[in-house]
Amino acid sequence: MGTHEAGEYLSELLYVQPRYRKQWEHYAKRVRPGAITESGVCMVIAQHIWEEGERPDTETELPRSLRDRVGRALAGQVLTPLTLRWFLEAFQVDDSDGRRLWALLYGSSQIRAVTGQANAGASLPIQRRGHHRTLTLHEHHYLGADGLPLRHRTLQVIEVTDGEVDVHPYCFDTNALTVDVLQGGRCEGDAREIAPGIFALDVRLNRVLTPGQTTTLEYATTFRYAEPPPRELRRAASRPIDNVDIRLEFDPARTPSELWWTIWRDLDGPVVHRERVELDAGHAAERWLPRLQRSVVGFTWDW
Repeated sequence: MGTHEAGEYLSELLYVQPRYRKQWEHYAKRVRPGAITESGVCMVIAQHIWEEGERPDTETELPRSLRDRVGRALAGQVLTPLTLRWFLEAFQVDDSDGRRLWALLYGSSQIRAVTGQANAGASLPIQRRGHHRTLTLHEHHYLGADGLPLRHRTLQVIEVTDGEVDVHPYCFDTNALTVDVLQGGRCEGDAREIAPGIFALDVRLNRVLTPGQTTTLEYATTFRYAEPPPRELRRAASRPIDNVDIRLEFDPARTPSELWWTIWRDLDGPVVHRERVELDAGHAAERWLPRLQRSVVGFTWDW
């Protein structure tokens, strides 16, 4: 079973999602930045167990006795189906999050955290006043009837981890495009080449963010390729990116003869993993990852 991946994702949910976080914070005497207060989590689960009658409420040591079980679950060391059920019911985890947790625990081939050793852009010369992490990233890519990239939609939620952040770089691997910032900020200046074949456009945020603050960014990208680019859609990550959703949609007038979910060694390296996938009824393929780090992933196809 995928205990480690399920535990990691469970920890992310309890820390990042306000509807879950506020429940354990209610019982926490002290909340440390960047950490879950396990005693608060134990109290939430204990209250649920008492209310359901699985243990008598006279068993006042129950929260303390849960500490080891909860700690090992959140650390991704030991997570049994019973423990996961307690978490799901006690925190009233919604159906979509619950399905992902069960799939991770039982090792679904469709849901994996991808962590590699790639140098996937960590050394790109981007100046930053502060640092952030990505809590959610949705990448939706559309191909036209001619088989060329037509448009791309990106939705990203970032949280500042240190310093102050007022500019966010939007990076891409072609200059044959137009970018519109739909939410969260505005374009500032022109796109610049920061590495061979890699370009960046600065997005001035609507407000300066300090540690712990979040914002949502949304971009619409329109392509204008003169010649067909490589038959691939890639997303590279050096630092961790959580909750990554990559969707590739084809025009019904031209669908691929074969399509693969693909992982590369690095931006310039060979393919290290490839598995065939099928289009859904909407002529699209989609893959969700709880975390992407030091890796390059995406889709490749043949006509």
